Amino acid sequence: MPIQVVPAKCPHCGFVVLTNRHPKCERCDRQLPKDMVLSEAELETLFARERQERAEAAQKAYRKELAKPATGIGGEAPSVLSVLSLGDLIGPDI
Repeated sequence: MPIQVVPAKCPHCGFVVLTNRHPKCERCDRQLPKDMVLSEAELETLFARERQERAEAAQKAYRKELAKPATGIGGEAPSVLSVLSLGDLIGPDI
């Protein structure tokens, strides 16, 4: 038999509480009971974990970007010759 989860509701207006991070109801703006809201320590732990996850994701994306081969115009790998040739075509006045 599956476990049925009952959503938390504001005791004042009955609105379904969508997050336990905010101390007030999103509909009636009244204070929620302390057992429905994360404590300051729990929030700080959660925020620290989220910061760490974002930093790890950014590092992973950066490493992935560095691993990509460099490509020039038309998709070919750039070479010193193609860069020099392009410079010769543009001219020194630009």
